[in-house]
Amino acid sequence: MSKHPRSSVISLGLAAFALAIALLLGSACKPKRSHGRRSDPTESLRADVSGHAMPQASRARLKGGSRLGVPLHPMPQSRVVSGRLPAGTEVRVLAERLGGRWLQIQGPSGQTGWITSRYLDWRPQPPSTTPDRGSPPPRTGEEGFSCPIPPPSPPPRLRPEAAPVTWAGPGSPEPAPRQIAVASYNVWELYDGLGKDRYLSRHHADSLTPTDAKLRVGKLAAQLRSSKPHVIAFQEIENAELACQVASLAVPGGRWACVAGRWSKGENPQNVALASRIGGTLRVLHPDGRFAPRGAVELTALGGKLRIISVHLKSSRGARGSRDCPNSHRREAMARALVSHLEPSRAQAAALVAGDFNFDPERSSHDLADDRLRDAGLACLRSRFYPRGAPSTYPGFKSTIDLAFFRPAAGIVAAGFKVLTDASTDKWVSDHKPVVATLERP
Repeated sequence: MSKHPRSSVISLGLAAFALAIALLLGSACKPKRSHGRRSDPTESLRADVSGHAMPQASRARLKGGSRLGVPLHPMPQSRVVSGRLPAGTEVRVLAERLGGRWLQIQGPSGQTGWITSRYLDWRPQPPSTTPDRGSPPPRTGEEGFSCPIPPPSPPPRLRPEAAPVTWAGPGSPEPAPRQIAVASYNVWELYDGLGKDRYLSRHHADSLTPTDAKLRVGKLAAQLRSSKPHVIAFQEIENAELACQVASLAVPGGRWACVAGRWSKGENPQNVALASRIGGTLRVLHPDGRFAPRGAVELTALGGKLRIISVHLKSSRGARGSRDCPNSHRREAMARALVSHLEPSRAQAAALVAGDFNFDPERSSHDLADDRLRDAGLACLRSRFYPRGAPSTYPGFKSTIDLAFFRPAAGIVAAGFKVLTDASTDKWVSDHKPVVATLERP
């Protein structure tokens, strides 16, 4: 029998208490059973509600969103849209905040952003049975808004019409070479100085006489001379005569055929034109209805195997933010009209749509004109030949809005796309830089 019974009882009590605490802690560390309930697939990802990176990033797919895609935000609970990814895109989950209601994701091209958890589909996806043809790069829109869907309207259509052809230069049109250079140039209100012409730009206010027009024609031609174009798409030009004057000075000795639209006949006659020194048929494409302020001009060459279209989509005229939505709808309508016009010859003829699009696809997530062309198989040559970003074609706003979209056919492919960065942008020339697409035929 112990000589210290009181101390022994105390020791036994402390030991029992310590054992109970250990058992309690051990049971708290054991994983909970589901009791027949399906486990939450996000439970294994809940590493930290403070937003630290997760130990093992998990993969999932995006779902829902608007027609523009799932919005990405620079931080949780932000209303700023820093970019978008289309539904169905496979992403990596990097981090979470606010109990998993906000998740940081990374897209296939490395683009990151925060989304709400309702846009994420954790279910396993069946393997794809169709070959991966590649997806366009995600947008990096800066606006943070979406344009409302316009009310239903008749499908926009372009009505082809023969137009008087202006000729310049000696001889006859030359046979198309193996490589065809197509230039596109917004010449910044090139008028002939006759009648009641009046420039919209204050930079030209004191330079509107026939003599001034002749001087500008020579300066504009000099910007194109090094590229030796076979076809030139003009924007903001008054008539076919001016188009031929620029073309014949840019490539002397060629026999140029020129056609221009006549949609704008007032004091600011900004029309679209095409000049070609290779054989083919030129015609004007008139917009049926009020969906576009001007139409397009088309060259059909190589026996119908190549179609080149010059366009000038609706300008924003200074509109910013959601105020640009009406202009955006008109640009999209023009793109749909172009797709409808080109669709019947899709298998037989390659198509190039070039001109001033008045938007930059990489910076204008609210504008869907490029989506309509891309969905119809017309790929943006700027994105292909300048994958890391093209030089600005409109330096005033540091934006690339002079573009070319191409769809191959009949063995004709796109061999190049170049911004003529050396072109001058002083007030006697243009505020745009020309671009040149090179097509290669068999």
